[in-house]
Amino acid sequence: MPASISIAHRAPAPSPEEVARIAAAVERHGRATLLVPDFAERDVCRRTLADAGLGLAVAVETPASWLAALWELWGDGRQMVDAAARKLLLAEVLCRHAERAPGEGGLRESAGTVDMLARAARGYLPYALAADTAGSLTASEREVLGALRRYADLLAEHGLVEPATAAVLLARRFRDRGVPASERFVALRGTAELPVYLIDLLTPIAASGEVTFALEAEAHDLALDIERALRARGVLVARAGAPEPAALVEAGAPADVYEVAGPTARGAAYVALLDELLNKGERSSADGGAHAAGAVVVDPRPVSAFRILAPRLVARGAAVRAEGSSAFAETRAGEMLFVLADLIKRLEGEEPSAWWPAPELPDWMRSPFSGLGPAAARSARAFDAHLRKTRKLDAAALLAELDRLQSREQQRERERADEAGVSARPVVMKPVIDALCEARYGRALTLMRDAAAAASPASFGADGLAAQQTELAALDAALALTERARELGLSAERAFTVLPSLRVRLAWAASPAAPDASAPLVEIVSLSTAAARTSGSASAVLLTDADATSYPLSHRTTVDELLAQKLGVAPLAASPAVRQRVTFRRALALGARSAVAFVAHDAHGEEVYPALAVSELKARRAAAGLAEVSAAAQVPTESALFSNLDPAGGAGAHIDTEPRLPEHALAPELEHLLLLPERAVGGEARPRTLSASQIENYLACPYRWFVTNRVSTRRLDVGFGPIEMGNFVHDVMQRFHERLREAGLGRVTPENLAASLAEMDSAFDEMRADHARGKYTHGKYDRSRGGRPQTIKVPLVATDEIERGQIEAIRQKLREVVRYESDMLSIFIPELLEYSFDKEGVIYAGRPLGGRIDRIDTAPDAGSGERFVVIDYKNRAALGEFTCPDPTMARDEGEVLDPAWLPGRDEDRSPKVQTLIYATAYARLTGGSPQGAVYFGTRGPVVKGAVAAALTESEPPAFPHDAVSGYPGVKPRGSRSAKHDGTLDFSHLLTLVEHAVELELDALEQGRIAPEPARDACTHCPVAMCPRRR
Repeated sequence: MPASISIAHRAPAPSPEEVARIAAAVERHGRATLLVPDFAERDVCRRTLADAGLGLAVAVETPASWLAALWELWGDGRQMVDAAARKLLLAEVLCRHAERAPGEGGLRESAGTVDMLARAARGYLPYALAADTAGSLTASEREVLGALRRYADLLAEHGLVEPATAAVLLARRFRDRGVPASERFVALRGTAELPVYLIDLLTPIAASGEVTFALEAEAHDLALDIERALRARGVLVARAGAPEPAALVEAGAPADVYEVAGPTARGAAYVALLDELLNKGERSSADGGAHAAGAVVVDPRPVSAFRILAPRLVARGAAVRAEGSSAFAETRAGEMLFVLADLIKRLEGEEPSAWWPAPELPDWMRSPFSGLGPAAARSARAFDAHLRKTRKLDAAALLAELDRLQSREQQRERERADEAGVSARPVVMKPVIDALCEARYGRALTLMRDAAAAASPASFGADGLAAQQTELAALDAALALTERARELGLSAERAFTVLPSLRVRLAWAASPAAPDASAPLVEIVSLSTAAARTSGSASAVLLTDADATSYPLSHRTTVDELLAQKLGVAPLAASPAVRQRVTFRRALALGARSAVAFVAHDAHGEEVYPALAVSELKARRAAAGLAEVSAAAQVPTESALFSNLDPAGGAGAHIDTEPRLPEHALAPELEHLLLLPERAVGGEARPRTLSASQIENYLACPYRWFVTNRVSTRRLDVGFGPIEMGNFVHDVMQRFHERLREAGLGRVTPENLAASLAEMDSAFDEMRADHARGKYTHGKYDRSRGGRPQTIKVPLVATDEIERGQIEAIRQKLREVVRYESDMLSIFIPELLEYSFDKEGVIYAGRPLGGRIDRIDTAPDAGSGERFVVIDYKNRAALGEFTCPDPTMARDEGEVLDPAWLPGRDEDRSPKVQTLIYATAYARLTGGSPQGAVYFGTRGPVVKGAVAAALTESEPPAFPHDAVSGYPGVKPRGSRSAKHDGTLDFSHLLTLVEHAVELELDALEQGRIAPEPARDACTHCPVAMCPRRR
């Protein structure tokens, strides 16, 4: 008889007409075989045929299980390879080839390459072995064929056979010896893809028996492809049924389509829609209609949907169940295993910059697989803080730190167990890392499983026991894979290569604390699972996240698919559009009431497009005159944020209407806490001081000061950036001037420039070594001189060659600074280095002053006290923001300065007053005569700031390379802003600044902390979400 192809709409269960045709075939042949796409549909068909009295006469199988059964009976004794063995052997093929030809390119052992070769081997191995490699194949495609040939040899070594090869051998046997009587009638139902080897196997059956293809109405193109393939093999084909239009067609009225505004409303909207569908069912049941039990949510990511919807549904009294699958790499256990393995790879082969500060380790410690138990969070935080405070660790030191932590935690767990009279839980934090270092992956997985089994379900998060059981199942599957590798005589490394793509079945469940027998059961399943269930078996079905991204039509052709096309062995398959229409139609038929929903905008407000089947459904609704979006009033909008975020939907929430203080305002009773008068040092109360940098911070923006100084936000990591480099430069400059004194040079001059440069090189080398070890050990800290080494708070530590090169580049910049200093402030000598005011008791702006200044240069008394210039280093190349021209030059003659005037305020810049503050303080402390307050840019070099006119008019010039601001100022030639020469002398400038600072600090004590940033104040502010950010 000719093979037959019928086209019609099909439900998961066979129709009475289909059952009748199968019964007739049984009458003719005594037995029949029905092939269906998956196990879920197989079970539905078996029940239907059993009800019709055909349970024993008809074998209902999937193509894979049918082929396995045939091979068991008629094969040559070899065992059919399973999916795990296939990938493990292919990984071994790639490994062996890499070992034999280590210098060659080609295919590398990786999970992606193994998956690609596995698809090729499963689909067309015997045809690839017979292919002519001298044809139009590329070098990469010939590499694939070579790997497949080596794989075939390895299969033979292990006595295994690919299903494709088994099908070709069975087809040859059936042609030569006849088709067994039990296989004279084979029907394929709902097929969406046919591999070439299956067509070849069906060909001899069609020649001597009957083969029928019962395809979906939408699969007309697939029917034509099957017909052409069979005719090419000499099989006559009869086709029945007419193709349907290329669109989603469903019985009855089209399902409702809902568009949810955005991701925030997603969970609340879906639950509200499900409530509506279930309520419709209750009304229908009350009116005498049929009422199926339970509801089904169909989502492309069932487990993810469970996490979002389950808390909301449980809060409404419903029980929830979800089924799905995931790659092992996507489970928590898999993520942790591969993250640790990647970290270990970087620890063993790269410099510290590739792994520091090892954030993977605190995550590992907090996980339930480390065995640290209730102390995990505390230990992880402490370990993380320790790592982030130092860049000195190498791989060996890091592993030693982990050993010490393992020992402490293990001892703590023993003490806890002894006290409670129970067995100690396994603490495997470091043993797992050791096992991964030694490539003992099976042991690592076993240790992780032991820890997970002993952990409290609460340590797995809100999902509790369900999450724990899922992770244990994933680890069991991984261990089974390693055991399979051992059975094949392969190393654990091959299992580790294959492990990321290992599929793990997941099952989650949640129910109310007080279950109600009348409450509905909500199942969350994938689209393919829903499409295989019996139509009308649920009271309601809701398809969620039905957008084009979740159900794409585009398909990226892979290497194995391109090769199959060139070899002429590509499978016959329905297009993605056809598959989507069929599965959506079947899923919508699952419920007595159905609806489709998708989120119309992403988190960035960009439009999200519906899936093709949903677009066709919307078009059908429009043609029927139905609204595009149904029951929009019941769908939560983005404005209902609280209801959207609350699992109970806002039910029972209490709204607090008590008046609140405005934003950035403190209650009056808290204002006195802004500037505390004292601090405790060693149990002794001491006045609390304000440093000049803290004052500058407040002048730039009150709220920035509040966040960075009073709230005391801190960086998590020590780094290798401007702060560390600036600290290093300060240390080198301090040590440089110390060495000048020790050498009797005093200061840099043109005459001793060569010797000074040598001293700079020595100071640079000493400080680089000190920073690398994290302690000052030279100069006054040298033990041989009676000093005591001191920890460097913010060291500059290089962790790779690039950073070491960046440190060395600083040397040349500082040598330029030395040359620059040789004729700067020629009559002054650096007297004080890193001078601290903390214990001097100086009062500035009515408050105790603290902090330190980088350098104070002094000159002999000229009649008004010892002259001095305050210098602050800035590791910058430009210092434009530190210019401080005489403000009276830009004002009319006789115009009085605002009492609140500060340098920079006229240009909306943050006031730079640090050196001015310390100049006033040092003059008050010593009675000296301040001559200047400047900033020294070490990457220029460049100097900016304010000085007395005596320095700008001196000969030789005090600053021969820069135009610093003199007081009183002299109108520059061609200046458009200056109206005349200035009238403000330097001492009056210091007084004005102090008075303005006092006014600002008075406002601070009165509670002014609202953000008022200058235009440059937000650059380094940590408050990224400030409403006044500029």
